[in-house]
Amino acid sequence: MKSALIPPPVLLVLAMAACASRDRPLGEWEGSVSDSAGIAVVHNTSDALWPDGQQWTITEELTIGEMEGDPDYQFGLISGIALDAARNIYVLDAQAQNVRVFDQAGKLLRQFGKAGSGPGEIGKGGAAGIFIAHDTVLVPDLTNQRINIYATDGTSLGSHALPFDEGIPVRWAMSRGGILSQTRKFPTPGAAATDQTDRIVERNLAGELTDTVLEFPSGHTVTTSGGTPRITVFEAEPMWDAGFDGSIYLAVNDQYRIKVFSPAGELKTIITKPQERQPVTDRDRKMLIKALTDVMRRQGTPPNVVQSVLGNLSFADFYPAFTQLRAGRDGTVWVQRIRSAVELTRDPESEFDPQDLGSSEWDVFGSDGHYLGIVTMPDHFAPQYFGANALYGVWRDELDVQHVFKGRIVREET
Repeated sequence: MKSALIPPPVLLVLAMAACASRDRPLGEWEGSVSDSAGIAVVHNTSDALWPDGQQWTITEELTIGEMEGDPDYQFGLISGIALDAARNIYVLDAQAQNVRVFDQAGKLLRQFGKAGSGPGEIGKGGAAGIFIAHDTVLVPDLTNQRINIYATDGTSLGSHALPFDEGIPVRWAMSRGGILSQTRKFPTPGAAATDQTDRIVERNLAGELTDTVLEFPSGHTVTTSGGTPRITVFEAEPMWDAGFDGSIYLAVNDQYRIKVFSPAGELKTIITKPQERQPVTDRDRKMLIKALTDVMRRQGTPPNVVQSVLGNLSFADFYPAFTQLRAGRDGTVWVQRIRSAVELTRDPESEFDPQDLGSSEWDVFGSDGHYLGIVTMPDHFAPQYFGANALYGVWRDELDVQHVFKGRIVREET
């Protein structure tokens, strides 16, 4: 792989030196490191390195979005956030089918893209993210099966085909020379069994496929039985993100075991942490089925389709070990904890929402793989872009209205 993604590889000696240089030292790490055929395996305990009062926190710096008023500041479905070299904020709205650009004060500067399938246009519901490298803006458009390419001023620079016979992209991340995507060949009714291998592939700034970076077994959330797709909720799935230096962080979310690969795809480090998975109870299943049914009905799904979906739905025996894996710009690793359906409804006034299975608590690991502790994110917030000392993402208010949120990462109490 000639270009890279977001956080660096794990450098034990350098990271330990960096920690020692702090004005206030961290606590003593209780874990251990072993060697397995040249691969460093970092065994963490559940004890955090951050002493009380020195935990990192997230401080709100900016919120963009309105429920009413100027439509330029109203969002329907934010599916991507990116920053250019001038730190302007690019927001991709899959529902509005456009890109809006704001400065760091939240003022709209310009917008580009519109609904359609012509040059520079974005297909309905198919916008899968937005990425910026070297003043080139890339927008994967799954509906039109292409990658739209723009200049940062919004000028359309054409597009590149995204053929689904190579596999359907299920996740995207940035690289220095373009973008990475995880592709999977999904089973179709009546078709022969498909390749059960996911691939992370790289595309250059022209959208052309240049490299296959990693291969790993596909998840089993969607399978086929008698030619009919079946969905198993909470089935183990591969999770990954890319580091600023090109490292790739990969885990399967049925266990706390994060593999760190070099930009060339060589396994260098494995990070582990004890984690007891919660069982999925009968009550959980009933609550989740009711919530999914309500969502489909609100979306106008025909009753026969609702019944078909529910009839082909099942649940794993346990919740995943975590819900998201993200790479910080400085080599840190951020892992979102999970909350069960019952935990989410302990407040009698709360209403269960399947979007909120992810906890507001994130475990953070240093660049050496050592467990630092927990950072609490805002409720109903999903980070999408990590900067050096800030993160950007989507925050939903009490009316489920989406906003762009910027939070400052405060690294120790002042």
